[in-house]
Parts: sequence; structure tokens; C-alpha cells
Amino acid sequence: MPAANPACPFILYPINNPQKVSLTPEFKWLAVSGADSYKVSLGTSPGGTDVINQQVVTGLSLTPSVPLIRNTNYYLKVTAVAGGVESAGCADALFKTIPPIPANDGCSGALVASVFPYTYTQDDAISATNNAGNISVCTSSGDTGMNDGTWFKLTGDGSQYTIKTTMPSGSTFDPQIGVYSGSCGNFACVGTVDAAGDGGAETITITTTAGTEYFINVGAYHDTTDAPEDTFTITITKI
Repeated sequence: MPAANPACPFILYPINNPQKVSLTPEFKWLAVSGADSYKVSLGTSPGGTDVINQQVVTGLSLTPSVPLIRNTNYYLKVTAVAGGVESAGCADALFKTIPPIPANDGCSGALVASVFPYTYTQDDAISATNNAGNISVCTSSGDTGMNDGTWFKLTGDGSQYTIKTTMPSGSTFDPQIGVYSGSCGNFACVGTVDAAGDGGAETITITTTAGTEYFINVGAYHDTTDAPEDTFTITITKI
């Protein structure tokens, strides 16, 4: 009697069709009883192997040797091998990689707020880069800077403006808001705030000078290390 096919491995990551998977993900699965190895396939179509073609793995995880492509659907399949017999009928795990780099990733691409109240939801913030590195223009006791996240700007008219960021329910993103005058690469500090913890709203009010341009950076609060941003909504209200 031929040996029975081993069970299909239960994939631990990615699961539930996630939409913002890293370009260098670590695929993980549970061990199958009796399995001596596993075969991993990854493609851009159901059952595809154009990215990884049945790579043999003896452990319970694998990271692709080449970064994946942004904003792309992928299909992952993992099978178990026991005594030369392979799992049959294993389903693909579908996931999508992080979106393209935001248009307002850099100061030069700052989105203009000109009608108030201004509201914008940055749902591609996870793809923001840290550009030239962390920004240390605004510093205070225990706070030496913040990540270069995504950018907005407004032109002052002598009024006060309140800038607020909020996160979706369940978010653990902890942003900092930095506000600067001057020009890209030649900033002067207007103010900064990082008063809340993970998922908490941040609010800062500034007094503007007519004709002066103000640049607003929303980025991870980390002073010197590069940390990922995540989805947030910014609201700018004229008082």
C-alpha cells in the first residue's frame, strides 16, 4: 500500500489575505507530523511558481532571497514531504505587498492644505521612507528628533491653526508631529508634539505669520532609529 500523503502545513504568516505585507516577509508555518522537509512556492497568480519554485526547506520558515514588488498580489503555497511523499491539494495563501511610496514622502512633495478644515487620510504611510534620515530640528528634554514621515504644508495668514492626527481603532502607530518654517532642507522649528502613546491622537496649535510657509511632518516618534509609519488621518483647523 502506498504511503499516505502528509497533511498540508498550516500557514501562520501571512494569513487572512493581509494587504500591506513587507517586501522581505518571513513566511511561517506549523510542523506536520512525520514531515522531513517542506516545499515552498510563490507566484503572482494562483498556483504560480514564478517567484519561488518548490524550494525545499527543512525548517518552518522562509524569507525570499530577493525583495518582493510593491503593490502586488502574491500566492504562497507550502507542502510537506514525508518519506518522498508530498502533501496534495494544499491551498494558496493570498497576500498583497505594501503600496507605492507616497507622493508626499518628501518635503518637496508636501500636500498643500489651503481650504480649512483640511482632512486627509494617509493610508499608504507604511511605505514612507526616512529620506535623508531622522529630523532633529525640534528638540527638547528627552526628545532629540523624529522620523521623516509624510509631509503637508500651509501658508500662514496670521491666524492660529490646530493640527491633529488620529489613528484607526486598534492601531499601535505612535506618531510625532513636527512643524517647521523655512524651506525644505533649511528648517526652523515652530513646534513638535509627541504626547500620546501607541494609537493615541496628537494635537498641536501654531500661530502663523502672514505669507510664511509652514511644513508639517507626521512620522514615527523615534529619535534616531528608522521606524515604520502607519495609517493616520490629519486634520488642520483654522481657529
